[in-house]
Amino acid sequence: MYAVLFMLKGLRGVCLLFYTSILPWNQLRGEVILESGRIGRCMVTHTNSADKNSDSTPEIIAIRLSDPVGYLEMLERQRTRCREVADGKANPTLFLLEHRPVITLGRNAHAEHLLRPREALTAMGIEIIDADRGGDVTYHGPGQMVAYPILDLHAWRRSVDWYLRALEESVIRTLAVYGLRGERLAGYTGVWVEGAKVAAIGVGLRRWTTFHGIALNVNPDMTHFSLIVPCGISDKPVTSLQQILGEVPPMVAVMDTFERCFRECFCGPDRIPLT
Repeated sequence: MYAVLFMLKGLRGVCLLFYTSILPWNQLRGEVILESGRIGRCMVTHTNSADKNSDSTPEIIAIRLSDPVGYLEMLERQRTRCREVADGKANPTLFLLEHRPVITLGRNAHAEHLLRPREALTAMGIEIIDADRGGDVTYHGPGQMVAYPILDLHAWRRSVDWYLRALEESVIRTLAVYGLRGERLAGYTGVWVEGAKVAAIGVGLRRWTTFHGIALNVNPDMTHFSLIVPCGISDKPVTSLQQILGEVPPMVAVMDTFERCFRECFCGPDRIPLT
């Protein structure tokens, strides 16, 4: 077998890396990376019978982490669950959490998109990590709801584009609960409100099992976004629910809303069509 690396560039701020061997399409086993502390106590929830539909999509377990989590430690936990789900040893899982302050630089990050020296950012308490993903520079921190779905897409649809659109829809439905109209912008991945980006999306796939995911700005320290060029996009602003609404529900309530909307998109009768 010969190893092959495909690099495709399409949506701004998005890079797709696909590693595989030369095999028939239905036997491909590879990895896709797309640009969009200690593990604390967690709460585990399951879909209930009302969430299941006649198509028998797998039961999704939701795991919420109560304390802000370090990026690398959570990445390792994602990778472990990704292997377990791909091997059929664990249910599909939705991690919901906040990260400790961190700036991650993808494989295609431009040095000029980091607007402060690394030493200065470290002194501010912001960790800097060279990430094993595609894409550019991103920020995560407290006040930002992060969702990491670990799903085997064989049970849904083996389509990166379908999966990205389904994730966007879960955010759009979440925003609608708060009276906001979330929108897609042609040529970009993510969700926007009145031209400002409120949610970033970046995913990875291994053997069609997903990791990484969504970052929805609820009430983070927005000054931290001025330290970078978010996702390498310099001509579009970033916003948060707090900036738009003035007051926002507690993070746990936003997670409740998002989890419900996510289940609707992937498991409920109103889920995103698979065809």
